[in-house]
Amino acid sequence: MNSSLRAYIVNTLIFSASLVIGLVLAEILTRVAKPQPVYLTEAPGIFFIRHDPLLGWTNRPGAAGVYAPAPAIPRTTVRINSQGYRGALLPKERSSRSRLLFLGDSNTFGFGVEERERFSDLLEKMSAGRYEQVNLGVFGYGTDQEALQLESSGIEWRPDQVILAVSAGDLTDSMSSVNGGASKPYFRLIGDRLMVQNAPVPERMPYLRSTAATSLVKRWFYQHSHLYRLVITRRMAANFYMADSVMEMNEKEGLQVMTTLIRGMRDLCSERNTWFSVLLIPHGVWLKGMHDNPGTPMPGYFGILKRLLEAEGITVFDPADALLAEIAGGADVFFANDPVHLTAQGNAVIAKFLQPLLSAGASVK
Repeated sequence: MNSSLRAYIVNTLIFSASLVIGLVLAEILTRVAKPQPVYLTEAPGIFFIRHDPLLGWTNRPGAAGVYAPAPAIPRTTVRINSQGYRGALLPKERSSRSRLLFLGDSNTFGFGVEERERFSDLLEKMSAGRYEQVNLGVFGYGTDQEALQLESSGIEWRPDQVILAVSAGDLTDSMSSVNGGASKPYFRLIGDRLMVQNAPVPERMPYLRSTAATSLVKRWFYQHSHLYRLVITRRMAANFYMADSVMEMNEKEGLQVMTTLIRGMRDLCSERNTWFSVLLIPHGVWLKGMHDNPGTPMPGYFGILKRLLEAEGITVFDPADALLAEIAGGADVFFANDPVHLTAQGNAVIAKFLQPLLSAGASVK
């Protein structure tokens, strides 16, 4: 062995040993100075929510109580019926009335408002007996979960119309395998096909990307190394959207996935001779910017999503102007400390906006 090769080997061994010793010392220092907890996913800690292996979580049938999410949000009575949704029991057998099926997240469920104040219930009341509504809204759902929900159980209601309510956060919801600390299914586009991932959904898993969560090595390091968890936590804290979510894709892919999911929902409804439409519920901050700066286009991704869906021939309801008119008149259509969620007045605006449009849709279905 020549001297240069020997020197190379010695230097490599010294560097490797120094690196290992440095990592061990960093691990010890982290354990002493800044120990890192092990974060595991679990279903949202709300009394009316439970884990579900297909959807991540669902409403808990039979749950009842008073929900008080935050000091500035009204306390509301929540009752989940035996069929798993908030509302009066409705037989799946059809009556003579037209049946509306609503899919969505907490805005559709009725965050901070009583059952009778939701836009779906108001629409039923305004129809003077022409409509009956089934509201399958679930806290925190993304478009991916709503697509699975429609296919697995929603279409069994044999609705005349399906209205998918899209809230501002639905894009990032559909980009994630962990949302709000809960594990969930998500989709990837493999070629031109949507493939569900993270299914069946585990009730508890490490806060890691799904590919890392299936790695025995990475799971071991996550469970046993404070230093590794510190690095992961810093990456999560740098997440632009929220620190208790794990993103699996970028916004461009997320929008492609979301659009493809909605197109698939439309196609499923078309096979059943069911009219499908999308209701956009914008962020209150977006609307405030438009109100303060007239002529400003809608921020966020709604403008792009609307164009993509309409190019597919999908009906899109955009109540931004109706909400802006109420804001200009001094109405609080979103909660002051929570501009994501509609107040009772905001729900009333949506119902009034939708009523003539749904009637027109029913006549041409």
